[in-house]
Amino acid sequence: AAAMVAQGIGVASVVIFPDVKGLFIATLLTGLGFLSIMQLSMRLARDLSSGAMARTVAVLTSGYASGQLIGPLVSSGSVMLFHSLHPALLLAAAGLALGGLIVGIAIKR
Repeated sequence: AAAMVAQGIGVASVVIFPDVKGLFIATLLTGLGFLSIMQLSMRLARDLSSGAMARTVAVLTSGYASGQLIGPLVSSGSVMLFHSLHPALLLAAAGLALGGLIVGIAIKR
């Protein structure tokens, strides 16, 4: 949950700091967060799969791939409508932060 919120901050940092500082912050928070999330997701998949590990990994991979397909569409729409990537980046940051909050709530339950 914390890694997802950190990624959201990283994505938003390029809008807040539109220079090398923003890029550096984004690289650190997004990259490290991604590695953490992938490791934790695979561990959780292993714990929950009860023998169907390949299916669980396939579902996780499909979800990730969907995001990789949707992201460029949202970005191009943002550029077409607003002549800027800022709205798409802020939407992505909000999605990551919201996802982190949902995961955090789920963990507490």
